[in-house]
Parts: sequence; structure tokens; C-alpha cells
Amino acid sequence: MRLLFGGYRYTYRCIITNDWDSEEKNVIETYNKRGARERDFDRLNNDFGWKHLPCSFLNENIVYMMLTAFCLNFFSYFIRAVSSVFTSLSPTSRVKKFEDFVC
Repeated sequence: MRLLFGGYRYTYRCIITNDWDSEEKNVIETYNKRGARERDFDRLNNDFGWKHLPCSFLNENIVYMMLTAFCLNFFSYFIRAVSSVFTSLSPTSRVKKFEDFVC
């Protein structure tokens, strides 16, 4: 495959928005915050059981979802504290990595 522009490979990305008042930097920062929240939902789905909720109706699952969201916050705080002592863990380690570390 022949690359354009003298052999350099470029990756172009765009963010589509209707916010005409904000500067480009603010739009990018807002978009990055959204990406961070999507990573939180990924962790809740895969590590804290949101992928398969225990009940059939959302009203019945609200307490479960709130408790597991609190658990995610506590786990994030706890893993940051533990990773400052043990170098084999990083502050962004997932539950599976922590299970392997403990066992």
C-alpha cells in the first residue's frame, strides 16, 4: 500500500457539534470527558455486573445499580491507594487484575 504525503501515515478525526460559541479546545475537552464516562460504563458493565442485571424491570434494578456504582467509586479509590504501595498494580487496574494480584 502506497502512503500519501511522502510515506507518512496520518489519522484524521473530527467532532461534529452544533456549538458555535465554544472554542475548539473546549469542544475537545468536553468530548474527552464523555469518553471517560463511557469507560466508566464499560467497567460497570463488565466488572460490576451491569451487563446482566438481576431483575427484569429497571425500577427493581435501581438499588443494585446505585450500590455497584458506589462500589466502583470505592474500588477506584482503593486501587489508587494500593497501587501506590505495590508497583505490580496500576491505578487504572480492573477488578480481574486485582483478583489475580490477591489470589
